Amino acid sequence: MKIEHWQCQTQYPHRQLDYSNLLGACLGGQDQEPERHHCDTRKGDGDLTYNPAHPSHDVESKLAFLGDGTLQSTETTFDQEINEILNLNEGILKKNRKALLDSIKGGFMSKNPSKADIQKEIRKWNGDLDDGMLEPFCQVVIYYLRKKLQRMS
Repeated sequence: MKIEHWQCQTQYPHRQLDYSNLLGACLGGQDQEPERHHCDTRKGDGDLTYNPAHPSHDVESKLAFLGDGTLQSTETTFDQEINEILNLNEGILKKNRKALLDSIKGGFMSKNPSKADIQKEIRKWNGDLDDGMLEPFCQVVIYYLRKKLQRMS
């Protein structure tokens, strides 16, 4: 992990130690070739419309995860930032999201879970049942399970 600045240090030097401007971020493929960089490593001094840690930005409601592992937004500007500034649809990220989704479909969902089972599974993936630690790509599973619940209603 490393520390990401939602508003970059170059353009906003007065915010470089502002706690509300700091985010935990993955290494973003920093040891890979530049076209494989993602997250903060790719972002550099780029600007983002939304801060994922700011509750009023409600980033989760602006995202969708497709069955092939693609992450997208219906908001054109945000979708462009996802792809161009953060490179969140880089090959390995899509592959990992799809693999996790396939695992949930073939494992948990193959058991024909009830609404209560799905709600419990969402709480588990949200870190509510354990120590609060989140698994990599957990939002893919949460998104998928919430969609399943909506369809069951």
